[in-house]
Order: sequence, then C-alpha cells, then structure tokens
Amino acid sequence: MEDNSSNLVDERRFRTHVDVEAMSISDFEGLERPVEREDDSHDEQCHRVTKLIIFGAISVILPGVCLYVGISYHYCEDSNADWLIAGGCLGYGNLSLYLLRKILQRYNIDCDKRDCLLGLILLLVSPAILIWWVWGFSRIFSFSIFDDPVMDDPVCKEALFRFPFWLSLLPFIMGFTYIFYALCMCMYVCICS
Repeated sequence: MEDNSSNLVDERRFRTHVDVEAMSISDFEGLERPVEREDDSHDEQCHRVTKLIIFGAISVILPGVCLYVGISYHYCEDSNADWLIAGGCLGYGNLSLYLLRKILQRYNIDCDKRDCLLGLILLLVSPAILIWWVWGFSRIFSFSIFDDPVMDDPVCKEALFRFPFWLSLLPFIMGFTYIFYALCMCMYVCICS
C-alpha cells in the first residue's frame, strides 16, 4: 500500500510539473504579485527628512544669516549690505506666506478669498526673490565690485564679497547636487532592481 501512495504522489508531482510547462505566459500574468521591498518606507522617510533639512536650512537659516551679515556690516557702506538685508526680509516674508497658506489648506479653513490673495502675494514675492538674486549675482560677477573701496578693508571684503559670492552661487551648487543625486538614484534603481 505504501508503494501505491508514493506512486500517486510522484504522479501528482509529474502532472503538476507538466501542467505548469504547458501553461502559456498569459496564464501567469494574473498570478503576479507586486514585490514590496521592506526598505521602501525607509527610503521614503529618508527622502522626506532630507527635503525637510534642506528646506529648513534654506528657508529659515539663510535669511537669518543674510540679515545678520547685512546689519552687522552695514558700516562698510556698500550696497551688498542693503542687498543682504532685503534678501533676508524677502526670504522670511516668502516663508511666512507659504507656511500660512499651508496651514490654511491643512486645516480646511474656509477662506477661498484669503487663500487666493495669499497665493497672489506669494506669486509676487517669489519672483521678487529671483530679481533680488539676479541683481546680486550680476553685481558680484560683473567684477565692478573690485573697484569699490569695500575691497580694501579685509573684514568688509570677507563679509560683503565672499559671503554674497557663495550665496549667489548657491542655486548652481544645489542644482548640480540635485542632478548628481538624481543620477545616483537612477543608477541605484537600475543596478539594484
């Protein structure tokens, strides 16, 4: 009797194996299950934290540093000090409008007219930041600043030339960093998938 049962099991295995080989690819399409990696949620959380750190550094710390340098070195009588003060005020104004709009949207406060007004003001302040940056970039990289008397004082030169120099290059640095990060992620996905 044992021989009979073992033959029956072997026959079922053989039949199952033959049936699977006879099935077409379309028969397997419904059987596919999405493969979820355990580290997907970790990657997503890491991406959120990285965005929060970058957003916090640029939106909170950088305008404060601009205000500090502009006010502290205003005695140098250079227009870069005024430029930094204006940039700090624009940065904090843009951040406060953005956060106020997000808070209103999050708590579903019924204020369509106020939300629209905040959006319009935000659309005016953001291009003002772009114009502010272009003005500083053109002043630094037109090399006319080298003729200013501020370049003779090493302390003023450090605060009102080097800091605005790197500040005006920051969008390019961030852009190339983002491109490098995107390429690394593409390579990671292509290699590890």
